[in-house]
Amino acid sequence: MEGAGEERGGKRARSGGARWASDGAPGGYFAAYSAPGIHADMLADRVRLEAYFAALNAGAVEGKVVLDVGTGTGVLACMAAKAGAAKVVAVDGSAAAAAAAEAMVADNGLGHIVTVVCSPVEELELEEASVDVIVSEWMGYALIYESMLPSVVFARDAFLKPGGLVLPSRALLYAVPFTSHTGMVEELDSASATAAVPELALLDAWDAQQRFGLRWRALRPFFASGSGGLPDAATAARLTVDELEPELVAAEPGLVLDLDLSTVAATELVAGAATLSDLVFSTRATMGTPLAGICLYFDTVFEAADVVLTTSPLSPPTHWAQTLLHLPASAHRQLDLDSHVSGRISLLPDFAPGQERNLAIHLELDEHGEPGPRYAFLLDAVEVRAARAP
Repeated sequence: MEGAGEERGGKRARSGGARWASDGAPGGYFAAYSAPGIHADMLADRVRLEAYFAALNAGAVEGKVVLDVGTGTGVLACMAAKAGAAKVVAVDGSAAAAAAAEAMVADNGLGHIVTVVCSPVEELELEEASVDVIVSEWMGYALIYESMLPSVVFARDAFLKPGGLVLPSRALLYAVPFTSHTGMVEELDSASATAAVPELALLDAWDAQQRFGLRWRALRPFFASGSGGLPDAATAARLTVDELEPELVAAEPGLVLDLDLSTVAATELVAGAATLSDLVFSTRATMGTPLAGICLYFDTVFEAADVVLTTSPLSPPTHWAQTLLHLPASAHRQLDLDSHVSGRISLLPDFAPGQERNLAIHLELDEHGEPGPRYAFLLDAVEVRAARAP
């Protein structure tokens, strides 16, 4: 099957297998997902959970076979089962997360519907010939930092039946110019948490309320086992992951990237691919103010359910916050009301086996209708740790 990789020993496999190192192995891709902190951020994100809950309960999974790629603690798999899915296969490469998911499934009495498999999806063996729906929460900072979308595309090509559904079905990246306030420059040297880490009391409250129709107590041991395991670190000099204050938004959003998850190919998601290179954006200033940088945020769309999950700075906050590209002070320029701001952005994901993933971002802003200087930014594991630092 095209895009499904080679057949090895009865398993669908892909080259570069070192990526799939076990938990705790040096540079293991799944090591970060074994720490409770990253899952705590996701569970604390009300906007995220409510969007997936609404999408899964719009009828698209009822009576269907569902594959949950990167299930984590199994919450989306349980939601799909409660929404009427006939069967759910929940796959995750982190042994710690998969164990938490199994506990969640068992405590909710959904073991007859949900099967948790600890495996990279590239090595997954399914009893079924195909699935009807693939659901995944694959998005990362600046949309693609997480390096997980290629795995979703792999699963789509390998397992999704013709005419099947991918949830979400579309992803859009936007660029928004922003201005600064007096203290913003000093704040670049300090980390900012993107979301509060939920305490055990929150899980207890959700369990008592049967939040989203689920029992939550089975996750207490997982979250009690550690506070996240990601050390504090200084932020990158000119790139931050933070909530942009709405009053600092200086222009309308400009569309940078529009991905159709039913058709995008894995070859379009690597550094240098035309899909991610020299992406033109254009927008209009909504105030007269100095231009301090460009904010990147994304929307994911569940078209079958008419649901949009947005990370816009003008909407309720999410654990993704926004990725802020701060221009050097010498590059700040005055924006006039209704003036146009345009430029190009290139996204260069970099994932080498045995190394931590990172995402290079190149930004070029037009000046007087001509291409201006090009600025390079790096979103790496250090920045991600800083974003989660308490």
